[in-house]
Amino acid sequence: MRIGLQAIGIGSGARPDVLAEAARAADAAGFARLWVGEHVVLFDNQQSRYPYSESGEFSVAADFGLDTPLALSDDGGILAAGSNPITETENAIRLWDTHNGRLLGVCTGHTQGVRWLAFSPDGETLASVSDDSNLRFWNVRTQQELFSIQRLADPVRDILFSPNGHWLAAKTLGGLRLLDASGDRDMAKNTALGNGPADP
Repeated sequence: MRIGLQAIGIGSGARPDVLAEAARAADAAGFARLWVGEHVVLFDNQQSRYPYSESGEFSVAADFGLDTPLALSDDGGILAAGSNPITETENAIRLWDTHNGRLLGVCTGHTQGVRWLAFSPDGETLASVSDDSNLRFWNVRTQQELFSIQRLADPVRDILFSPNGHWLAAKTLGGLRLLDASGDRDMAKNTALGNGPADP
């Protein structure tokens, strides 16, 4: 990897002797390039829209209870939160941008409380399981349902994507289930491990 360094290029930093010394120091430190800006624009009273706070927290308008399911994408950029299954009846999943606190959208389709959430490693897909015994897969960017696996035989207690995102491990009362997360209904990857049988 080659890394460059941006020189200031204004005030005393614009003098040829200072730039030459900066270039020699950058070269000695191993930098591949030294850039000098042609124009510098300074804004008066620039107001950032980022919700800065001393703690680094941002406000999320949601009812977070002890049973509210949460998931964070692998890159930390998106937070998924299910509706509180005790106090809310919409059975939805909300997605927030963790960099600015903006609500990205809402996934709707479950008919009972959402219990478990998991992001695929690439952050493009979200899996959810609810009390309606349905496992649903969502497009994170559009919040549209991609496909679902309905009427799981055993109640699910946790879900986790494989590192390549092709499989979803589901911990159930009957054992560990490996489910096809690709949406290819012809591949018959639905497998059971442990004591419980696979769905036909």
